[in-house]
Amino acid sequence: QSSHSDDYVHKIKKQPDNNTNNDSCWKPMDIPSNWMLRGYDRPIYTNMKYPFPCNPPFVPTNNPTGVYKLEFCLPSRWVKEDDLANEEKDDDGGETSHYKKIGKAEYTILFHGVESAFFLYLNYQLIGFSKDSRLPAEFTLPDLLLPAEDNVLHVVVCRFSDGSYLEDQDHWWMAGIHRSVEILRRRPGMDILDYSVQADAEGHLEIHIDLKALYDSDNV
Repeated sequence: QSSHSDDYVHKIKKQPDNNTNNDSCWKPMDIPSNWMLRGYDRPIYTNMKYPFPCNPPFVPTNNPTGVYKLEFCLPSRWVKEDDLANEEKDDDGGETSHYKKIGKAEYTILFHGVESAFFLYLNYQLIGFSKDSRLPAEFTLPDLLLPAEDNVLHVVVCRFSDGSYLEDQDHWWMAGIHRSVEILRRRPGMDILDYSVQADAEGHLEIHIDLKALYDSDNV
């Protein structure tokens, strides 16, 4: 499994609308961060009460929302390996190549933390929705992912959701993509079937992993 980190400058809009292609509407935003600490909205501290009228599961209609936009290309090495996996035979017409045997890689995107809820779009198509400010969310990237062209990622982040009723505690209320984001690449045939971890009193650690290999062991 390989990963490609998107921990760099995204663009953000304070107010979502249909005009997503006008670059003048977007401002740089570093990730991870909270938009309250980048000049948008304001942080709120509460101890016992909610920062909005308590009427579960509803939240205020005036719900601060940030739209993130990122244009990216996959690493050239990944694209090359996927191209080889799509070839029928090696250039010399001989045996099927190693990459053809294991097949085309699968891609997912992993958000390590977004507060409080968000919609994910890839190339203007809805991919999924998630809420829970302190848990990761992972999405499979379908065939919409363009291997050799610019991809456009939009993340629509809502400051409050019905999950906010469960997250209320003695803390600062922030919002945004506050933890790292990664694109993960996993080759077929590398599924983990089982694993074990064993430690001894001297501080040694042994890890055993059983993989479901779809190709000859000589090529591993």
